[in-house]
Amino acid sequence: MPLVPLAEVAVHLRPDDEVAVAAKFIPAGAELEFHGERLIVKQPVKLGHKLAVRGVKKGGAVRKYGQIIGFARSEITPGEHVHVHNLGADLFERDYAFCQDCPPPPRAIERRTF
Repeated sequence: MPLVPLAEVAVHLRPDDEVAVAAKFIPAGAELEFHGERLIVKQPVKLGHKLAVRGVKKGGAVRKYGQIIGFARSEITPGEHVHVHNLGADLFERDYAFCQDCPPPPRAIERRTF
């Protein structure tokens, strides 16, 4: 199979995300290029499902779009389908910092009228 850039078949937003989200069906055995590395898809990944782009040890946090979405129930290897069979939602401390990444508001603008 030809090597396909990950961005053509999946969405990976943040550099620290362990998973990418399939933008179309990705068959098992597909070979994807991710940051200069070859990533071989181990199981079929349906549209909207997650694909591991890096390994996660058992109990390790799994991030999607910069947010922890769960913890690995077993070791997850690159190229693996990530879903309820290998991902669990454990209790953990959450940081609900709202709009942490938003720029500061602009200076106050004096009221204008017509």
